[in-house]
Amino acid sequence: MADSGGDTSRWMIDSGTSTHMTPHRSVFVNFRQCVLPVSTATGDVFYTEGYGDVILKLLNQDRTDSLPSLTLKKVCLAPELKSSLISMSALDKDDIGTWTKSGFMTFKHQDQTFGGPESIVGFATYEGEHYWLNCTGIDKVNYMLDCNLVTGSPNSVFATKRGSPAAISVDLAHRRVCHASEDRVKKIEVHVDGVALKPGTGVTFPCTPYIKGKGHSLPFGCQCWFLIPKEKRATKLDPYIDEARLIAYDEGDNYMLYNVRTKKIVRSRNVIFNENPAPKDLPDPAYDLNITGID
Repeated sequence: MADSGGDTSRWMIDSGTSTHMTPHRSVFVNFRQCVLPVSTATGDVFYTEGYGDVILKLLNQDRTDSLPSLTLKKVCLAPELKSSLISMSALDKDDIGTWTKSGFMTFKHQDQTFGGPESIVGFATYEGEHYWLNCTGIDKVNYMLDCNLVTGSPNSVFATKRGSPAAISVDLAHRRVCHASEDRVKKIEVHVDGVALKPGTGVTFPCTPYIKGKGHSLPFGCQCWFLIPKEKRATKLDPYIDEARLIAYDEGDNYMLYNVRTKKIVRSRNVIFNENPAPKDLPDPAYDLNITGID
């Protein structure tokens, strides 16, 4: 089988598999553990570890412009694979057909109405005896931002138990919506279900927690790294920082973060925020996290 070299943006089009599969756990926006046997064309059997949804950022035919993201449902996690596979039969079940010509494969969505319009979904390019999806990576941040982060849904930073929502201060709401103006914060209670603000409260300046040098413009979903506490490191060789995404502000002086590696929500006050779209190197934790040393 073709090898993608560990590149999560490399997805091979496969006419033999019945489901989408990938060896990369990090690409899922949601995941359910479930061990399932998979038979190969040679009669061998291997096992998946679960399945979930993956959102791919697509490119046009000549890779010069982006296309709308494509969501693959029930993608199986198969660590033994050497590359991610897109099942043509699974696409067909979603009314997405494929056409090949001059070294390119075109994916089109056919409207279920007879004679309905077709819309181009994406493209694949013929490389090394296989068609590879024109893909630039995984779209996870936009998914997090689209999960109703400022509503009363279970994914919300304002999420509350059923019944009347617990009132929070305007100051806390100000930090949870990334330091929006006080007037805009107060309008949230009017326009969003599941949010209640304590009357008579306002924004306290300077804001706490406050990201020095970042002003009030740091967006939810931004890339960051947080310090792993020493007691959670088994050995001296274990990593001392993990990559995360900012999703909310806590009641205290902590940030609520989405751990990219473990897929869990964590709280930390020792956080480095990336202000550059493509950092060349990882940050220096001994300086940026204001710690005295690393064991």
